[in-house]
Amino acid sequence: MDLFTAMEEWSYKARIVQTCESLTSMMAILRNEEFIAVDVETTTVDYFNLKLVGIGFATNDRGSWYIPIGHKIDHPQLKIETVISTIQELFDSPSRTMVGHNLKFDAFFLVKEGLDLRIFEWYDTMIAARVLRNDLRSLSLDSLTGKKNDLKTYINENKLYTTIESPFKKQKTKLLHYDKVPFEIIKPYAENDVIITRELYLTQNQQNDTNNCRVIENEMKLLKVIFNMELRGIKINIDFTKRALKFSQNESNKYKQKFMELSGYNDPATRKNLVKAFDNYDIPTTQKGNPRIDSAFLESLNCELAQVVLAYRDAEKRANTYYGNYLELSENNRINFSLNQHGTDTGRMSSSNPNMQNIHKKDGSDFPVRSCFTPDNDYYFLCIDYDSMELRKVYDLAGEKEICDSISAGLDPHEAIAKSTSLTREDAKTLNYALLYGAGIRKISMSLNKTMSEARIILNNFYKKAPKLKSLIYKINQIVSEKGYIYNWFGRKYYFNEFNQKDAVSKVIQGGCADIVKTAMVEIDEFLKPYKTHMLLQVHDELVFQLHKDEVHLVDKIKEIMENVYQGKYLKLTCSVSIKKNNWGEK
Repeated sequence: MDLFTAMEEWSYKARIVQTCESLTSMMAILRNEEFIAVDVETTTVDYFNLKLVGIGFATNDRGSWYIPIGHKIDHPQLKIETVISTIQELFDSPSRTMVGHNLKFDAFFLVKEGLDLRIFEWYDTMIAARVLRNDLRSLSLDSLTGKKNDLKTYINENKLYTTIESPFKKQKTKLLHYDKVPFEIIKPYAENDVIITRELYLTQNQQNDTNNCRVIENEMKLLKVIFNMELRGIKINIDFTKRALKFSQNESNKYKQKFMELSGYNDPATRKNLVKAFDNYDIPTTQKGNPRIDSAFLESLNCELAQVVLAYRDAEKRANTYYGNYLELSENNRINFSLNQHGTDTGRMSSSNPNMQNIHKKDGSDFPVRSCFTPDNDYYFLCIDYDSMELRKVYDLAGEKEICDSISAGLDPHEAIAKSTSLTREDAKTLNYALLYGAGIRKISMSLNKTMSEARIILNNFYKKAPKLKSLIYKINQIVSEKGYIYNWFGRKYYFNEFNQKDAVSKVIQGGCADIVKTAMVEIDEFLKPYKTHMLLQVHDELVFQLHKDEVHLVDKIKEIMENVYQGKYLKLTCSVSIKKNNWGEK
């Protein structure tokens, strides 16, 4: 069966549970099942502005149940306390699997209502779908199954939503009120979602092979780890963040006024004004022919006006993307961010609400963004970062022993290349990343500020010193060209088309390194279970922990797990450690 075409029509018995008798009948069946698909309905889809409306269950016998709890309808509904105390039994067996699509969302509300979900196994069909087909644009149930859901259309047409405006976001947010949808309309929607999730789970199990099975297994173990990290959240220094916001807003206004004095135009945020202001310069264009006044263009100009626009943009980003957004998202001096295992097509995690992965370490401002975040009382921040992880892995994978030996002796990958060639470290760094991310000779020549002929000579000399790297790049591209897909060393599969084949090397290396980090997270979480110290954040190649002040002795063991979770052939992974006692931005 093809998961990504419309699924077959199936027949099932949908039962609405509105009495204690029907709840007892449901339990009599569910307690004997090896897996249970679950789907919760809520007042809206925003984590922290909603309440539970109902819970759906489905099993292997093509049956489903829906328990209405918080609908604003004139129908019998069970009390949430009765439902929770009754269904807890389903989640007390370590041999049972709970299945969901975006399972963290469902789990959040079940835990919020008092359910203990720690014992049994978790399986998320959305995460598995990303592993099975990394090239999918959408991972929604509608897209994966070909079954259209018209409920949102109904809600929008009948204006069953509240519009929320934020001074820190350009777009308005709609909070959809699912609890106000008539029961006869939401009933089939609630029934279908859980039964589709069940069918998706069964279909995915048929598609597993020996390669991606290992990846999916680790992803599902990691799911619980991530859920607990999100639930715990991170402490924010409200006073510092408010002062930072005010400072950035003042800076924004200052540079906006300066822009007007220098250019005669009143708003540096509009492209129209910027095009007029820089009319005397050769403004680059997009593929569609529109002017592109980006940071690269502005930084290339030796003029005060360009520096003013850059400073204005930085102040605006700090005020809106960071400080203001943090204050808006904070609750009880904490922020509960999201880490998305399915967030990229490489296997790397992404972060949202807010994005905790786009905060620069090097921040020379008066109010460094990372300094907004502080450890809890009696804790420090422990930051452990893999050293040049992707470059170390690519040279190890290629089998470039001489370069690997130089790195093992203490040189970083750029110094190792510079040592074996006539390149400066800066040019070696440019070439390293250009090759890793599939740059062609034209892009390499521009990055090195050389002619194409000069760049070709440099590249040829480089490959003479690293012939096995050249062979690895050729081999990866050849496999992708012939098969249309390739596996990384963990077994994660990447699909390609004619337009993105140039990204093959970067996807294999970046995704493989992401799987190393994910594996380390699972092992470290298991190790830390008896302790107060816990994992807090993942920022690509960096893990951040809350280290209890009485457990500093754990640092070496955590570092050891990270460095040994995957053994290279010629080059060992290494990590750098820092402990920050006051805030994340502490130097």
